Amino acid sequence: MSGIQQAAAASIITVSESPAPAPPAGLGELTISPSPKGANTFWNFAVDGSLRLSSAGNYTVTSLGNYSVTLKMWGGGGGSGYATSPVTGGSPGGGAGYTGGTWTLVNGESYKLCVASGGGAAMAGGVRRGCGGGGGSTGIETVSPSPVTIAVAAGGGGGAVVSVAPVTSGGAVGGGGGGTAGGAGSVGGVRSANGGGGATWNGPGTTTGAVGPGNYVPNGPPAHGGDARIPAPASTPSISNAPGGTGWSAGGKGITGPSAAPPNFYGMGGGGGGYFGGTAAASPPTLPTGYTGGAGGGGGAGYFNIANIASGSTSTGLGGPYTSPLPAAARRDSANSADPQCLGAGFGGAGNGSNSGNVGAIFLSYP
Repeated sequence: MSGIQQAAAASIITVSESPAPAPPAGLGELTISPSPKGANTFWNFAVDGSLRLSSAGNYTVTSLGNYSVTLKMWGGGGGSGYATSPVTGGSPGGGAGYTGGTWTLVNGESYKLCVASGGGAAMAGGVRRGCGGGGGSTGIETVSPSPVTIAVAAGGGGGAVVSVAPVTSGGAVGGGGGGTAGGAGSVGGVRSANGGGGATWNGPGTTTGAVGPGNYVPNGPPAHGGDARIPAPASTPSISNAPGGTGWSAGGKGITGPSAAPPNFYGMGGGGGGYFGGTAAASPPTLPTGYTGGAGGGGGAGYFNIANIASGSTSTGLGGPYTSPLPAAARRDSANSADPQCLGAGFGGAGNGSNSGNVGAIFLSYP
């Protein structure tokens, strides 16, 4: 071998491919309790797929890595207002709000995920004479070292009812939940810092019910949507209540009471839960004769924390106005209801019966 050949042979370098680096431990992994998998609380998005929580209640999630997930969440729908006596009719509850974005999870940090229930619908003495309760809000907050709110999807307001023979029953539709100021209530409803306002359905000669306050304590614990109020004399007490939905914050209570001229009666829906609780309407101090007004509760307000949620958004579910006559299965859809992961989450109770609002939902996907 010549000197040139020896030099060439000595310059040959063998290159071997190194294996790809393993992904960081815990990426796309978490624990959840209670778990959709029963006793197995471990969740790996690459193996188990996306995570959708659609049963009302609280879940504790602990992240096993630093990574971001797509977040979609809906509050609880408002319950309907409905009556079967002396005549039949009603109005739907408001649709819940939607909040979504990209949520960054921190390794070792635990979170409480609250899926809201829908607002209830009332009955009294076997006769359906009820206004709906407001839906609860769906929310996420840190567990330790201290609670920090990450995101809230608001609940819809409860629908109302008014029944004055021989006029067909009706009432104001509950306000839609969502938006940073809450969804507007039905006809005459307003937006306010305390969430959407309630509103009153008006027949000839009626007066509009006063708007009760929503609930929010700055830098305090979650506060529920406003309870409907009837400042009536003791001789005309309320006859039925509709519970508000549960969740990160609860929906307000709907209430129904007899009017000054039985068998006529009136009722008001509860406000939806939210970062700001939705307001609920109160009856006029002096009840009119003949026609009376049924007031729908306002929707709660949504929220997302910009320190935790990137590209965040909130949107408002469908609420009022009331239209007459209502279709047989009238309902109010939640915000972003066309999303394939909604599946009816947060729909307001249909106005063709005494129907509770639908449960909310939380959906997480990675990557």
